[in-house]
Amino acid sequence: MRPMPHDIRLPHAVLALAVCLLLAVAAPARAAEQSPEAFVDEVAREAIENVFTADIPRAEKVERFRTMFTRYFDVATIGRFVVGSHWRVASPEQKKAFIEAFREMNVLTWARRFDEYGGQTLDVVDSQPDDNGGALVSAEIVQPSGPPVIVTWRLRSRDDGWQVIDLVVEGVSMAITYRSEYASVIRQSGGIDGLIEMLDGKVAELKQQLLGQEG
Repeated sequence: MRPMPHDIRLPHAVLALAVCLLLAVAAPARAAEQSPEAFVDEVAREAIENVFTADIPRAEKVERFRTMFTRYFDVATIGRFVVGSHWRVASPEQKKAFIEAFREMNVLTWARRFDEYGGQTLDVVDSQPDDNGGALVSAEIVQPSGPPVIVTWRLRSRDDGWQVIDLVVEGVSMAITYRSEYASVIRQSGGIDGLIEMLDGKVAELKQQLLGQEG
């Protein structure tokens, strides 16, 4: 059976994304006041302390992740990209339904992997300018054993600070992978409604799995 689009064979990306996005207590700094390297480094350090190693129920960890994912990921921009040309012909209702399902799918997929954290840390290597006033931040996920995992964060400067629009793990772009997978789903299901239905079904399945693991 072909893997679901959300299990896109990027196990390290799960940890990489979560380590860098789960800022739980510090307020977001404006992009003009914080370098892209400092943004990634600060979020990573706060994530480890306030989520991965926090002695709190799973449901609270999921809620913290949901809040941070919404704050630090430009979900609307990513959503438009991964749907491709189908976005232009989608109705406002379809766009809203897709973005909501896409966001929740990512939150629950990564939340399912919280227990995989085993002492990894993130070291920022450097950054360089990207298109449209953005930045590419290169980092390494340092593991307790084994070689480091190379991660590149594609950031954009927004009014309320930096936001992530892609995560590239060992040369594989999550956004491009999603775009390819979703194009296949849309083609096979006959339209964007089929993609939304698939996402909604997977969200419901993941909620059941996470609820069963709680306690």
